[in-house]
Amino acid sequence: MPKYYTDNWGNARQMNIENPETFHYDPLWKDLEVQEGDLIKIANGAERFWTRVVKTRRNQIIGEVDNCLFGDYPYKLGSKVVYTRDNIYDFYRTPDRVKELYKEIGKEIGKEQLENIKLQLSQSGNTSLVCESCNGCK
Repeated sequence: MPKYYTDNWGNARQMNIENPETFHYDPLWKDLEVQEGDLIKIANGAERFWTRVVKTRRNQIIGEVDNCLFGDYPYKLGSKVVYTRDNIYDFYRTPDRVKELYKEIGKEIGKEQLENIKLQLSQSGNTSLVCESCNGCK
């Protein structure tokens, strides 16, 4: 049976209130349908890191750590961790799934805007859904 890790994951909304310049939080993420394969950034108080969603159940998200960690923790690259939507610091879907995301939050996105987002992501190397032109779709 696989081992699931938990930690004192940071509350993204609270960290955004305390440090708005360095911790982005979008309230829309709380209502998104999290799907297998989505990349979600969480934090353990010392560092932020990406997880790839492998399963969701009720309010819990099970993700596999998707990048190397600098600190010495019981979990590492490939480990399964459990967290909630309150812990989402960033959210990424491939550009092809951005249109689906916009539909989930009740916004329409035109072909030109979708192509612009794809271009920005490819040019900037940004792995975040938040693009510079729309500042997180606020």
